[in-house]
Amino acid sequence: MTTRRLHTVPFLLCAALILTTCASALAQGTNAWTNVVGGSWHAPANWSLGVAPAIAQNIVAITNFNSKTVTADATTPAANLSVRNLILGALQNRQNTLVLTNLAAPLQVTRGLTMTAGGALQVHNSELRVDAALGGQVTMTAASASFVNSSAFLSNSALLKIGNGAGLSSINLTNSSLLTDHELRVGAVNRSLGRLNLAEGRVEVGLELYVGDEAGSTGVVTIASGTLQALNTNVNTRIGHRGNGSMIVSNGLAHFDDVSVGRHDTARGALLVAGGEFACGTLSIGRFSNAVGMVTVAGGFLNVADGSLYVGREGNGSLTNLSGRITASRLIVPGATNTATGLAQFLGGESIFTSGLNLGSQVSTGLVVLNGGALFCTNATATATSIVTQGELVLNSGVAQFDRLELNSAAGRLQFIGGTLRARDLIVNNGAPFVLGDGVNPATLELDGGTVTFANGIVVSPNATLAGCGTLTGNVTVLAGGSSGFQPCGQPQITPITLTNFTSVTTGIRFSFNSDAGVNYLVEFKNDLAEPAWQPLATLAGNGSLLHVTNNPAATGARFFQVKTP
Repeated sequence: MTTRRLHTVPFLLCAALILTTCASALAQGTNAWTNVVGGSWHAPANWSLGVAPAIAQNIVAITNFNSKTVTADATTPAANLSVRNLILGALQNRQNTLVLTNLAAPLQVTRGLTMTAGGALQVHNSELRVDAALGGQVTMTAASASFVNSSAFLSNSALLKIGNGAGLSSINLTNSSLLTDHELRVGAVNRSLGRLNLAEGRVEVGLELYVGDEAGSTGVVTIASGTLQALNTNVNTRIGHRGNGSMIVSNGLAHFDDVSVGRHDTARGALLVAGGEFACGTLSIGRFSNAVGMVTVAGGFLNVADGSLYVGREGNGSLTNLSGRITASRLIVPGATNTATGLAQFLGGESIFTSGLNLGSQVSTGLVVLNGGALFCTNATATATSIVTQGELVLNSGVAQFDRLELNSAAGRLQFIGGTLRARDLIVNNGAPFVLGDGVNPATLELDGGTVTFANGIVVSPNATLAGCGTLTGNVTVLAGGSSGFQPCGQPQITPITLTNFTSVTTGIRFSFNSDAGVNYLVEFKNDLAEPAWQPLATLAGNGSLLHVTNNPAATGARFFQVKTP
């Protein structure tokens, strides 16, 4: 009988090799910084494994006691700049700082970067790469990172969370780039405070940008110069997702597709455009029920391209233009749901809506107030249609211009206190007379050749003027101190009439009024304003200068005069 032992040695040898390999892998598990002071990243004596960081090590950690600075620089070999997982933090209010300066090759993290409390990363003239192909991410909890003349690239869905726990986390970019193909969350979890500050350079987000992600979180993004963009058309940018989010643009460009300022019911969102440009396809201020959003334009350009600007889409929204420029296709204040409320205030600057305005709906009430600046709901073909359904359009001062403005509901009002309103087509059929002016502030309604309908008439108050031409339906009542130069189009333009120089003469009363050449004027009087009709006094031909009227009335207590064109 033959005994076979040929497989024994190979089996034992194989087992020995496996044990040796496992022991080696275990030994290479974590390489921790052990020096209690700072030093060189690639000095072997500073590390627990006695070797510099390398890709074979599962974790590289700088987390030991005492504050210190670890530096990787131009002398660091490329082989020591590739690691799997990097952890940076400190204990008991200390700070551990990793400085990357003038690296000859990028620092490559092939799985994840974790920065905990007391961790600081400073990158100068260098490049950081994080590849999350094995499922990692970049998280910052009470930690900070700064990039100067540098770049950071996050690939293979490397989620970046600036603020992943209690405390302030921040990234500051100066003439630097941050590019990720996945999400960026600034203020990611409850009690976190995250900040992203772009002083110059570029930030590109491949998927959603959340600023104030979870309830109880706070996120702040500031753009002093450079470009921040998230242009994936299938996703949203949320300034205040469920938490508190704000974005401040003082210069540079912020460019997105669909933006919500205050998205869900616990969200509070704020956008301030003080300079530069904020551009997006659609802007919803107060997106869903109980969300609160606020947008202020204090300079610069809010550009909603060819999309709609919702002020309270289903939640609560406010829009204020102080001194900047706003453009959008349609202004909707608020959306057509019973949970929506909206306020749009125009105090200065220029606001242009090329498809018009929707103010209120059958189930929601809005308020639009013009206190200065210019509001244009117009386009080159004069087809922008604006409808006041429920709520108020209040004109206090400034200039408002509409291609077509309709008030067809008793719940919709136009309160014209002062300023200038220009309209081509104007339809007022809300059950009340249209009152032009408040009798104190100068107010002018200029009609631009279209169709004008006042179902319950128009009253021109003192210090108010009805001007322009068109086809007008409805009674026109001009109170003392008001004026009307309105006429059918094609006739000479009539200057508003002002009666002046009232004087007692031996033959009665003398007064004057301005005239336009080629226009006939009818002078009428009443002895009592309660009389049902005015009586003719004289017809005079205008010559472009003052015309004078002398009246010798019978003895009466008073006499009232008006001058109009026949």
